[in-house]
Amino acid sequence: MLTDRQVKSLQTEKPQIEVFDQSIPGFGVRVTNKGRKSFFLLYRARRAADPQRRLRRVTFGSYPFLSLAIARDQARAILREVQIGKDPGAGAAGLYVQRRSALRPGRVPPDSRLREIFPEGYLPGTFGEVAALYLVQHVWRATKAPRHYEGDFKRDLLPRWRDTPASQIDKRQVSVLLGELLKRGQGSLAESVKHRLSAMFKWGIRQGLVEANPVAGIGTITRRRARSRYLSEAEIRQLWKVLDRRPHVSSVIYKLMLLTACRPGEACALKWQEISEDGDWWTLPEERSKNAIAHRMFLAPLTRRTLDSIRKVTGTRPAVFWTEETRGEAIRNLQHYTAQLCEEVGFSFRPHDLRRTASTHLARLGVRDEIREAVLNHKKKGLRGVYNLYEYDREKQDALVLWADTVSALVAGDGPRRQ
Repeated sequence: MLTDRQVKSLQTEKPQIEVFDQSIPGFGVRVTNKGRKSFFLLYRARRAADPQRRLRRVTFGSYPFLSLAIARDQARAILREVQIGKDPGAGAAGLYVQRRSALRPGRVPPDSRLREIFPEGYLPGTFGEVAALYLVQHVWRATKAPRHYEGDFKRDLLPRWRDTPASQIDKRQVSVLLGELLKRGQGSLAESVKHRLSAMFKWGIRQGLVEANPVAGIGTITRRRARSRYLSEAEIRQLWKVLDRRPHVSSVIYKLMLLTACRPGEACALKWQEISEDGDWWTLPEERSKNAIAHRMFLAPLTRRTLDSIRKVTGTRPAVFWTEETRGEAIRNLQHYTAQLCEEVGFSFRPHDLRRTASTHLARLGVRDEIREAVLNHKKKGLRGVYNLYEYDREKQDALVLWADTVSALVAGDGPRRQ
């Protein structure tokens, strides 16, 4: 929190600097190398006053002609106008992120993903700033699945705390958020949000951005139980028939997951270039693999026909599965489609259950454990992980052809094919 003595002593050799007062988000003083000091306020108007909710800058007096106490009162008066729907700084400046890049080069690069998450910028000293720096400097550089972090921030954290000073977020507020997720029956999501939030604050402490971790001391929210759901032969038959009746692009994603035992995210982000010219193999690059290991999946005749059925619809772009709603980008989330599909088939399942379904039925058909692990792209354990570098391509091909033939027989009503 600024004091009159601090404001009086501020000086710089740079063209200008900006120092913010932690007592009011967005309020601070600008100091030039000529000794001029002026108070300003950054704020975001309500959507009714400014649909784009751009960050505005209002400058309202110079020091010492205007004291720090009076400047604070004026800043609070401006914020009261904002609260009742006015926009005192309309026609003023645009995004603060663009201004800030000139003052702190390298901290906020012109990254399209950052602009997507923070289209209106963020206020200094707030949770939004710490989150932005965490994404730029750590998540997008050092994590394998940054989209998972982005999702938690965009969906649950930034809408609640984007403009809140990071130092004001305490354990009670975190507990309230996690409690709300639990009430909605999202225990796994609550655990995920807690983990990512704690990781961000720990990183912020190391960087000197925050002084404490409000998540510290909050124990395990809910114990994750190993899921055991897989589809029976009758459910596979019912699901396939419903998928055949649904013309939506997502129907092919579910078929692909069932036939190849791939992960939902791997299927959704499939690109045509990942499929070999002869159409026999799908090579998942290591950057898209959960364990960072490239993976080859054989496409049985039924699987190839399934993909060919959509090529005329979506084959004009690199992504295999896209819609007009996603603006030509790959489908990222199957939650909405799965809810609709469960209503149509008459039973509940999760997309990942299809992967477990394929593995379980392959075991029933007599496929050995190491072959199923290769199909699932699980890391080899123990000595096999160190000394056995064989990729099992021929065995994976036999297993996936056997499984595709089994599914085809189930759909046709001829019963399962067994070894």
